[in-house]
Amino acid sequence: MKTFLFLRLTAALALAAALVGAPARAAGTDLPGDSLYRLPVPLTDLRGDAFTLMRLRGAPALISMFYGDCKLACPVAMHGIENLVSTLPPARRERLAIVLVSLDPARDTPTSLRELAREHGMTANWHLAVGKNDSDTRAFAAAIGLRYRTLPDGGINHTTRLVLTDSAGRVIATQENMDTGVDPAMARAVDSATRH
Repeated sequence: MKTFLFLRLTAALALAAALVGAPARAAGTDLPGDSLYRLPVPLTDLRGDAFTLMRLRGAPALISMFYGDCKLACPVAMHGIENLVSTLPPARRERLAIVLVSLDPARDTPTSLRELAREHGMTANWHLAVGKNDSDTRAFAAAIGLRYRTLPDGGINHTTRLVLTDSAGRVIATQENMDTGVDPAMARAVDSATRH
């Protein structure tokens, strides 16, 4: 009888341990090892809330970087992303997350990000975020393959890069040298990613 009770207790403890471990699996351990959604860089979104790419799990995403005071490449790249998204049928546009992370954590704030989102008429599937410091920003930039340097006048010299992930956060397409036009290969990749 003691053996039977011991086995039942052991089984109950194993079940409890499995249930306690379930949230850890839900937090992303079921994602592939190369998933950008696993990136542990802490960000703050335009509402001032904590944001990580893990929030995007289950949706394909377009990911890039910008900075609010940019007058050259960033506005052009943003319009290019808007034009790319507009090639999708309206119902599928909402399936696609668009993430723009600031290159300038010293000056871009949740308030300035909200203003930028308002100016561009960005919908709920657009996520503007900023890192806590330059180290976090550089880690994010390295993860998506974007390079930048801060200039003596405070400007930021940077490459442009747009990354498309599948719903598990794996990179499935990239685009360099973004402009306002729509790259046909990227448009096909976005179309395919939002069909599932």
